[in-house]
Amino acid sequence: MMFLPRLLRQLLLGAFVRRCSALVVSPPLLEIDTLVIGGGVSGLTSAFYAHKGGASTLLADSDPTRLGGVIETQQRDGSQWEDGPNTFQASAMGLRRLAADLGLAVVASDPALPRFVLGAADGALYALPAELPRLLSPWGLLRAAAGLLLLPVAPPDDDDETVASFVARVCGGEVLQKVVEPFLSTVYTGDPAALSLASVFPSLGRLAAAADGTPGGLLHCFVVAKNIAAADDRRRKSIDWNAVGNAVDAGRSLRPDRDYGALPEVPKGSSLSFAAGLRALPEAVRTTLGAGGCRLGWTALSVRPAFTANPQEKERFDVRFATPEGEKVVRAWTVIVATPAAAAAALLAPVAPAAADLKAIQAPPVVAVTLAYPKSALAPTKAVDGENLRGFGLLIPRSAGIETLGFQFISSLFPSRVRAGEQVVLAYYGGAQCSVDLDTLSDAEIVDRVHADAERLLLTPNWTAPRVLSVRRWQEGIPQYGVGHARLVEAVRGELPRTKRGGVLLGGAGAGGGISLGDCAEGGYACAQAALDMSRYRAAMSAASVGRG
Repeated sequence: MMFLPRLLRQLLLGAFVRRCSALVVSPPLLEIDTLVIGGGVSGLTSAFYAHKGGASTLLADSDPTRLGGVIETQQRDGSQWEDGPNTFQASAMGLRRLAADLGLAVVASDPALPRFVLGAADGALYALPAELPRLLSPWGLLRAAAGLLLLPVAPPDDDDETVASFVARVCGGEVLQKVVEPFLSTVYTGDPAALSLASVFPSLGRLAAAADGTPGGLLHCFVVAKNIAAADDRRRKSIDWNAVGNAVDAGRSLRPDRDYGALPEVPKGSSLSFAAGLRALPEAVRTTLGAGGCRLGWTALSVRPAFTANPQEKERFDVRFATPEGEKVVRAWTVIVATPAAAAAALLAPVAPAAADLKAIQAPPVVAVTLAYPKSALAPTKAVDGENLRGFGLLIPRSAGIETLGFQFISSLFPSRVRAGEQVVLAYYGGAQCSVDLDTLSDAEIVDRVHADAERLLLTPNWTAPRVLSVRRWQEGIPQYGVGHARLVEAVRGELPRTKRGGVLLGGAGAGGGISLGDCAEGGYACAQAALDMSRYRAAMSAASVGRG
């Protein structure tokens, strides 16, 4: 007789739980395998490969009109340019693989184009790498050669250090001041004294980690690192991955080195894009996923374990979105968060408290200014071949006292993208070392400052105003990963809820692993593979359950 009250209590409790579930979370709009939040290169890559691997996939982005994150290709009046990243490197194998899988043909710049750097002391332009011996003093050149080939490289005091610290102790202060600092301030809009070597340049970070104080310079570190990588790969290949499943973190996978397969040949050392610009990448992914696989204007509000009375559902996650149609909920086994760091911090802190520190990652504002000049405006400098700009661009050291960070020569990289008779440059203004509040300057004032710097470095004196193609203000520029960033990412990943069946993965700009487009593609692929591992594990467990039944 006593079992009746107990049964009644169980029934009432079940009804109560179901009622609370209905009150706490509305019925999911969609139940899927993999949800990707963020439509930048990392999120695009994750969504494409999860979809390609057979997982039901949804890609959601807060932008109401487009995917692509910072990718913005523009066309007007016979000119084509990028307001965000301009190219990716031929060495970006993961991004090239993604392009090939999407059926996108790449276009390549001339790999022989020199990179010019301004000499702060004499105001002359030096073509790199050919004129490096002229840029450096005899002592600076000797110090750099000794660090690369002869002197022992001491291991760092910590497992991370700044780019400036590494370069100065290995190659000397001149290489840092005259080459590395201009490169980082122009290309990454950053400060080498603040940027983490391991997080911004992972390959150099591995060389630093291989340092053991043995003579042979950085070349010895390269050999040691290569031997370590080969040993790791042999160990990885000995693992039974069918048994291990997804018991490793996305982005830090222990799997064997990725096989990129056969790829279309491109000139070694070239810079790459697509005929229609970089926007072809997000457009191709969107087409592949289809209308049902993408949601634009969806801002993620919260991620939490599914609140449900069904034990089989408790390893899934409910993500609440603000959408143009009101709040919606998606339930997924795997949630990949590939948003900018501040958005990831707000979204993940409730389930992984360490993620709150991601909001401290700085992304200083920067302005991309694209200007067109008639060929007759060019001064006869090393950067001009006849009446055309000839080179990748011009790096400007901060010590030169010039506000513009640097110039890319768009008409030299891709001549077909400019109008006849014109030369086009893309300039960057702002960044981590900028002392000016960009909000106090109008677009016209920024153009005037960039034009004045272009006139000083590239143009004949007193040239009239250029044809302004674009002034694009990025309130959040390139993320600046400081020392300790890698440890923060590991801490966040350690706290994120995850099992072999499902979990929350950190990708995107908060995850580190490099900040180039190629780095983002590699991180996105790793997240997709982790999601597919989970999907395969669930399928195997389901098949085993059916077999036992």
